[in-house]
Amino acid sequence: MENEMFNKDKRSQIEEYGEHYSPQELFFKLARVAKNAGVKIVYCVLILYYALMYGDLTVKEKSVIIGVLGYFILPIDLIPDLLPLGYTDDLSLIIFVVTKMKKSFTEDIRKMAVDRLKKYFDNIDEESLTL
Repeated sequence: MENEMFNKDKRSQIEEYGEHYSPQELFFKLARVAKNAGVKIVYCVLILYYALMYGDLTVKEKSVIIGVLGYFILPIDLIPDLLPLGYTDDLSLIIFVVTKMKKSFTEDIRKMAVDRLKKYFDNIDEESLTL
């Protein structure tokens, strides 16, 4: 994200969703939707959460993560989450941010995400979780 992954307007739009973020709400939503959202999106959400908590990030990076996680929590978004393709918009935004920040994810952050992922899914192919 050091190359300004968003222009200022786009970043401020994403950051506005941060008002919907709280760790409690995030894990409450994950408990409700993990199976429907799928392993990949849940893993990426967890990577962002643990990067936010334990990563060496700039204030801008943290505010973008908080905004993205707030967007994930928000029950009403571009494509309602209850529809068959309801997580498409969430996934697109989350994957974009994860891809831009993947150098910030230490092995410890990845391990914490995988460990928490195992609470939602029984059989996880860790090889398929590479970012």
